[in-house]
Amino acid sequence: MLLGLRERISGYIAWIFVILITIPFVLWGIQEYTGIGEPNYAIKVNDERIPLGEYERTMAIARTNLAQAYGGRIPPGFDVDSYLRKQAVDQLIQNKLMDQLFKRQNYRVDGAVLQDTIMQDSYFQIDGKFSNTRYREELRSRGVTPEEYQDLLRHQMLTAQLSQGLVQTSFVPESELVDYVKISHQSRDFAYLLVPFSDYEKNVKVSGEEIEKYFNDHPGDLMTDERVKIAYLEFSLDEMAKAVSISDNTLRDLYKSAIEAGRYQTEETRNASHILVRVPDNADEAVIAEKKKKAEEILQRLRKGEDFAAIAKKESEDPGSAQQGGDLGDVRRGVMVKPFEDALYAMKKGELSEPVLTRFGFHIIRLNSIEPPQVQTFNEVKDELEQNYRKEQTDAAFYERLDRLQTLSFENPGDLAQIGEQLGLKVQESDFFTRKAADAKGIAAHPAVREAAFSNAVLIEKQNSSLIEVDDNHVVVLRIKEHEESRPKTLAEARSDIAELVKHEKAARAVDEAAAKILAELPAGKAEAVAKRYAAQYKSFTKVKREDPSMSMPHEIRQAVFKMPAPAEGKTEYRKISLANGDAAVLSLQAVKPGDIATLNETERKQLRQQVQQMRGRFDYSAMLAALRDEAEIRISDSDIGTTETKPE
Repeated sequence: MLLGLRERISGYIAWIFVILITIPFVLWGIQEYTGIGEPNYAIKVNDERIPLGEYERTMAIARTNLAQAYGGRIPPGFDVDSYLRKQAVDQLIQNKLMDQLFKRQNYRVDGAVLQDTIMQDSYFQIDGKFSNTRYREELRSRGVTPEEYQDLLRHQMLTAQLSQGLVQTSFVPESELVDYVKISHQSRDFAYLLVPFSDYEKNVKVSGEEIEKYFNDHPGDLMTDERVKIAYLEFSLDEMAKAVSISDNTLRDLYKSAIEAGRYQTEETRNASHILVRVPDNADEAVIAEKKKKAEEILQRLRKGEDFAAIAKKESEDPGSAQQGGDLGDVRRGVMVKPFEDALYAMKKGELSEPVLTRFGFHIIRLNSIEPPQVQTFNEVKDELEQNYRKEQTDAAFYERLDRLQTLSFENPGDLAQIGEQLGLKVQESDFFTRKAADAKGIAAHPAVREAAFSNAVLIEKQNSSLIEVDDNHVVVLRIKEHEESRPKTLAEARSDIAELVKHEKAARAVDEAAAKILAELPAGKAEAVAKRYAAQYKSFTKVKREDPSMSMPHEIRQAVFKMPAPAEGKTEYRKISLANGDAAVLSLQAVKPGDIATLNETERKQLRQQVQQMRGRFDYSAMLAALRDEAEIRISDSDIGTTETKPE
């Protein structure tokens, strides 16, 4: 992945960058000896500084995550900068406070454990094995060094240890569990009448006069979407690989080398059965001799012709295979303990072994069959050989071109043609597109492209974008070709939108009026008759619990019912609610029965106690973080980042 590629600095910002990068070279010696000139930092937490670059990276990641959460487009009107600043500052402060706590409390992650965690991560593996090349390429694409990644992983592991420790040491008194069960296992008897929005909407008619009146009453409310057309350069590893030529002879040579190296062939498998006479741990010589004698007696019975499966079912002390007549299935090297494996691979088909001692006890092994290695044919692996060869030939060139593109993009922030000419890439153009995914086609279908196209640097400053990864090993650099700002729609352009708006408003009013009438009439009438009168759907439920999956109903109804106050005995509570899809519902709550811990078995009690313990642990963890922050001295260096905090008196 290339999501961590550094953002390019351009335009007037580039001149500022040049000045700032020059000053340290000139004054470096002076600063070293006099100590003047503090390095830039974003946040200071108890005298430890968080670099500005770390804050900016955190902001960039948060912005990307937010855009993805909204389908690639952050909604207009969202105060995104303010929201992301708070999110990034809170995260960085929390992480620093936790690191300081770990240091004070001497929390550690063993280096071997850390290394094993990295090596077991499937993302860094090729064919099930850790690849150092894949590991470094992946970190490089994220813009982090191995040391930075290990620090991040170490922090995550320590945080998990601390959080788990709080959960495991949390104490849940029986009285709290009883109270929790009363609420969590509470059941309610209720009914609801649902007024479907769609039934009312389909009968709504909208006249031309209503459309024109709405347009005149809401001038400028309906706007066209802002649109852009972009010019862009793109290249991918796959496209580069397609240009690599390879002959059939070369592929056959690669196939021969692969076979000689043991690739493209299955391992030999051996189908085996065994009978185990278990030897207890720390058994003395007398016990071992006794168990061996028993195994030898079983072997003699087998050699006299008794059925192996029948003896295994009766005599074998391996619970995993005894009931299958001792069958172990197909066995490959490296699966069984070494003494067992050595004996098995020294046997011939149909042969019985002498008693073989392992840490489990004495095994009598029967080799049922041998499946020799199977070699894949050249035609079966030809496509894979070709793909791997092309990738090997283009990997280095791809990253070299990637670095070159990044450099040229920095050096030529206002031009794509010159960059394309030097890299042999064609400048392409998109159609007009908006921020909406539904309007995007071609290259603009990628959320990251739309996000970049409407960014300030590209849209306002008219600069090239930074490198954008639209897929694995597929990058794009873009700039604005044409820009159409949002403007008020004409009546002709807005007519269909207004018709839908007016139709929706009229239907919503009709649904709400119907629900209000139902609410007024329900206490005095029969629910079924009221439902029929207003074309509502009536459903009644008894003993419904909060999380009962068997009861199918809109989640808003379930939530609202369990927020209603318990009715007095013999009374009914009523409430009208609106659903997100436009439907309205009138609820009638007849009875509430608290949960009873006496109805839970021991397993359910244990699970519930663990659940409450985890909740309390999470609460304790949050309280600990809040306390650490209250006691800390926190200073934020720039008013644009956030509000300065200081340690309380």
